[in-house]
Amino acid sequence: MNGEFFIGLENLHRITHSQVYELYVQLGYYDGRFLFASYDSFRIGNESTNYELESLGEFRGTALNRMPYNLNQPFSTYDHENDQMPDNCAGRHGAWWHKDCGWM
Repeated sequence: MNGEFFIGLENLHRITHSQVYELYVQLGYYDGRFLFASYDSFRIGNESTNYELESLGEFRGTALNRMPYNLNQPFSTYDHENDQMPDNCAGRHGAWWHKDCGWM
């Protein structure tokens, strides 16, 4: 495969429930800096929970530890809004486990 690829939420659910998986996020900045966030027990729910972010585990990294804010939130897309905000967070910020559009 070339380019970006999304495995799909149902496949991601099945994978993360088959054994323990790590989530690793690398952030690259225009000034050449790179930060990362890693969680040692990433797991999402199934369709009946709207692929809720169930588990992250322990954090390590150089980025801020922001993902726990989204724990237990269902996944939202521009056409399937599951956040608690009156506007469509995913429509403005992209598909994600949005809680209050990510504002803390």
